[in-house]
Amino acid sequence: MTSRIPVLISVLIVDDEALGRQRVSQLLQGVDDFTIKGECDSGVSALKWLNDNTVDVVFLDIQMPQIDGFELIRLLPAHKRPFVVFATAYEQYAVEAFKVHALDYLLKPIERGEFGDTLQRIKATFAAKNQTNTDQRALQLNAFLDALSVKEAKAAKTANKSYIPIKKGDRVLLISLTDIELVEADRNYLNVHAGQTIYRTRETLKQFAERVGHLSFVQVHRSRMVNVNRIKEVQSWFHGDYMIITHSGLECATGAAYKAAVRGIIDT
Repeated sequence: MTSRIPVLISVLIVDDEALGRQRVSQLLQGVDDFTIKGECDSGVSALKWLNDNTVDVVFLDIQMPQIDGFELIRLLPAHKRPFVVFATAYEQYAVEAFKVHALDYLLKPIERGEFGDTLQRIKATFAAKNQTNTDQRALQLNAFLDALSVKEAKAAKTANKSYIPIKKGDRVLLISLTDIELVEADRNYLNVHAGQTIYRTRETLKQFAERVGHLSFVQVHRSRMVNVNRIKEVQSWFHGDYMIITHSGLECATGAAYKAAVRGIIDT
């Protein structure tokens, strides 16, 4: 299947800093073949925008509150993912990977000459005589994001994020960790109990533990973790095990292998 350059390559600019968005916008002014379809000042607003609209290329900041650039792309369905040009003020381990797996990357402050080179790469990609290169780029980006998610989960221990994202249809809900009382594993899924509401997400208990990296969550069973701050009482149960009752009335039986963890909760 052959491909041709669009009449205009549509662009979304995503950066939580106004100066960052302004710089990209200024550099695109008057450039043939490109049109700015929108600007977003956060990963959350960009996620909503991209779920409701289509765009060819996103100029995407990396470090943003709530949803960073990596997580934003991972949360989008594969068919909704545009080409990505990452922009960052930090020359970290991922920069070299961007050169291969993203369409391009730009190091802030963005220089006009480097930006011009990026635009030429974008135009060359869309003007390719066949779809092989663009498809390969998309596959590489998806593979990179999947691999990066493992590193990001481990890094979350120091990031101290206060929420987890859970997909629900075309939406992504940001569930506060303080609202979560109990997390139960069900094969490759988790049932996340926040009060009387249960959210289901495709993730393992180990991945959840790595993601939150939060001292408030303690594993009390091979398939359950509880939020210590949401425990109302702990009752003695059969064979030296315990029954944990949360503030909303959820009951969680503990496992024999986790008695020490439970005693760590009740011994003050």
